[in-house]
Amino acid sequence: MHHCLARRDPRLRATVTGVRELCWKDAAGPGLPVRGGSSLAWFGNRLAVAQDSADAVALVDPADAAVDMVPVPRRADDPPRFDFEACAAIGGAGQTEALLLFSSGSRSPPWRVAVLCDPARPRITVYAADALYAVLHATTTFTGGVLNIEGALAQRSGLRLFNRGGRGGSNASLDLPRRVLPLQADAVCASWRPGCVTRYELGSIEGVALGFTDVAAATGGGTLYLAAAEDSAGPAVDGAVAGSALGIIRRGRARWIELREAGGAVHAHKLEGLCLDPADPNRGWAISDPDDASLPARLCRIELQGPW
Repeated sequence: MHHCLARRDPRLRATVTGVRELCWKDAAGPGLPVRGGSSLAWFGNRLAVAQDSADAVALVDPADAAVDMVPVPRRADDPPRFDFEACAAIGGAGQTEALLLFSSGSRSPPWRVAVLCDPARPRITVYAADALYAVLHATTTFTGGVLNIEGALAQRSGLRLFNRGGRGGSNASLDLPRRVLPLQADAVCASWRPGCVTRYELGSIEGVALGFTDVAAATGGGTLYLAAAEDSAGPAVDGAVAGSALGIIRRGRARWIELREAGGAVHAHKLEGLCLDPADPNRGWAISDPDDASLPARLCRIELQGPW
């Protein structure tokens, strides 16, 4: 197991320059809130928003914040709440663009993952993943005793998962080889034994420990990450938020800085989704999670300055 101490770097700047509340409409009427934004990724030319508290993925046009919903199909043996908290692009050249959606694993089984396919005609397929999650739960070097997957990132050899600490567990990463991705048979997943784990000390804001909330590939290599300082008793319990931080992991080292408003104040909201603008590596988007089903998630425009 490796360890990484993240250091606050005052040369970095991460500024929230714009905010738009996300709402959608259906037959019931307009103005329905997009709830619980928990992860963010490009899907075609739109942003896919995974929701931990709704059985749907929101597809958002970043130009005007127009939203379409893609429902997650349910079966009788599915859990009451899918709790999707992380997503990662899968596939490669010549393959249909797709996103793999991960449950946090913090709730009781059964556990599920899902695949969102085809930006032109979006659809979601749900897969059982109990064997994989049982192995993850048993890997205490990764979880610290509390499994709470909040980030996923495609690697050449598979996927890297990020566990959220600051709530009784550990901030850590673990690599999944392609052969045990959750689309494979349970027997394959059950026979896998995790390899090296990296644990992170992410620092704190106003004395509240930071915990991973999402990750994205950094321009020029490495991993950008979001972390929230939430004073909470556990992964299923919401708490007061002191702020969020943006950081970068590169060559085994991590640096971070608080997200701030344009006027300089700390952005005192819990941000849980992150992706960069493919046309401008110094800009990106984050999604907020208000922890209130009656309030809409907020899409935040972020500008980066400094030696990222």
